[in-house]
Amino acid sequence: MCTWERRLLFRGACRGGHLGVALELLALTGARAMDVHAGQESAFHLACAGGHLDVVRELLSLTGHRRVDVNAAGGRAFLNVHRNGHLLEVRELLKLTGDRAVDVHATAGDEAAFLVACANGHLSIVRGLLSLTGSREVDVHAEREEGLLAARHGGHTEVVCELLALTGHRAADVNYDQHNYFDQGLLEACSEGHFQIVLQLLAITGENRVDVNFDREVAFRTACA
Repeated sequence: MCTWERRLLFRGACRGGHLGVALELLALTGARAMDVHAGQESAFHLACAGGHLDVVRELLSLTGHRRVDVNAAGGRAFLNVHRNGHLLEVRELLKLTGDRAVDVHATAGDEAAFLVACANGHLSIVRGLLSLTGSREVDVHAEREEGLLAARHGGHTEVVCELLALTGHRAADVNYDQHNYFDQGLLEACSEGHFQIVLQLLAITGENRVDVNFDREVAFRTACA
């Protein structure tokens, strides 16, 4: 078996969660030794994307010249576990410390991991990220409230309610620009029947409150139609 065939087999084993096969390939030595870093740690990224915790842990246990760079390719591994909703793998990566600590903010863009978790409706992961403090505190307003907007567009009611319930400096800014996205959000929620989202939007008070009269009360007319 040539080098590229071994790499292909190793990546397939990691993608499919076949720990036994991965271990056999990792045991090869000399000229046949497996390059675990090929493709910017692609084998590790595939294991994370597939939610294969045992394989992820095995790869993380490698030391020396085989030590996996968990932040390779712009933090793709961390982003993958959030996109696919793999809570246990998220926790495993967040446990890493020192020079292996994942940067929760800079994965392929500002707060990308948080945004993709919101967009895909992964409530437990969103809550976990919201619980981070200090230098790891997530900027919930990143990309002009994109987390909330993405969750709303996806109809992920529980995530929307979780974000709208935030207070203080984390409270949603529904008047962040001139396009009235959240007034339109009320319209979308009404038209798509997301009752809990409607309630949360209507519960906002003060200067951040939603304009129920937006576009001649189109949200109300849509709900009644």
